[in-house]
Amino acid sequence: MLEDAPSSDLRPPLRVAVAASASRRHHADSAATQLQAALGPPAQVWGTGLADASRMTAGSLDALVVLLQPQDDTRGLTEAMDHADRLGLPRLVLGDARTVAGLGPAALPLDAPTASVAAMLRGMLARQAEIGRLREQASGTERLVGDLRGDLGRLQDELQLAAQVQREFLPRAMPDLPRATVAALWRPCNWVSGDIYDVRRLDEHHLGLFVADAVGHGIPAALLTMVICRSLPAKEIRGNDYRIVPPAEAMARLNHDLLQRQGRETRFTTAIYGILDLRTLRMRVAGAGHPPPVILRGSQALELVRTQGGVLGVFEDERWIETEIDLHPGDRLILHSDGLETALPQDPAAPGGADEPDPGHLQAFRDLLGEPDVHRLVRKLGERMDRTGPRADIDDITVLALQIR
Repeated sequence: MLEDAPSSDLRPPLRVAVAASASRRHHADSAATQLQAALGPPAQVWGTGLADASRMTAGSLDALVVLLQPQDDTRGLTEAMDHADRLGLPRLVLGDARTVAGLGPAALPLDAPTASVAAMLRGMLARQAEIGRLREQASGTERLVGDLRGDLGRLQDELQLAAQVQREFLPRAMPDLPRATVAALWRPCNWVSGDIYDVRRLDEHHLGLFVADAVGHGIPAALLTMVICRSLPAKEIRGNDYRIVPPAEAMARLNHDLLQRQGRETRFTTAIYGILDLRTLRMRVAGAGHPPPVILRGSQALELVRTQGGVLGVFEDERWIETEIDLHPGDRLILHSDGLETALPQDPAAPGGADEPDPGHLQAFRDLLGEPDVHRLVRKLGERMDRTGPRADIDDITVLALQIR
């Protein structure tokens, strides 16, 4: 019999409270006496009411046994059980079949042999050390999760600040031009973007348009694009005079600057830079591995502006060749990053290839031939991308559109 087991198995002193409702307090005392005999010294078992059980401290109690029947007054039961749970104490409920149903393994019939009750308590107490260790681990995990939440909150704040700083690098407003209008669409796929653009009034007669797309996403790409945008050599001041840096030369100098700044990792970017003479409407363009600009000629024709030159930040001896294009009233010029191509509908039957745009992309541009206003044009592009679904969110997107009035 378990009553004969040596008491040295227990960690003295073992203190067990047997709690019952006020009307069954005498049953609690009787059950405590029987359980005391089953556990043997140095165990201490006593009867108590439910209300008193909820006021016991961890140092005065090792386990709680509750006697419960359907007709009992259960006031104080929830408090007693919750109190024992907060203290990490084993809880054993003794009741009839309906009472203990659903209470799990820590429940026995009210008429269970005292030896069974003692064995149940011994098993529960034997697991207390492991349960305590698991509780400590859980508590440590909760603290770790709390620390991680704090770190994530701080990271989110920093990302919001980084996004705000990057937006401050973008033009606050488009320049007021006598013969042209410029509109832009800029959509980061995350907090910050690996794309950036700039529109500069270089002097009274020249306008510079620039789009850059750094490899990758996130903060490293965003930092790279901001450095590139601020490093773009648009003009050279020479005393009382100045010189506008041609697009091909600007690309070469940007490339040299990137190579000088790089460490062990190669970080590169594509870019497109054009300078428009507002008097002649002639534009000189240089591209660095960037998608070709698109010209919408009135409402009938679409042209791609091919450029020659590799990406920035890879080869020191790379050369860029300028392309000259003549624009006319009613033309719209679109510069964009490759994120736009990802977001636009694609033709699954197209053969593909890096040199030829997807026919689905070209059709999206052809559908805009009838739109003479660039503000509505970029809005329609945005709406079209929204209809493509998740593909519009996997890459940063930049569109810069110029309209000749």
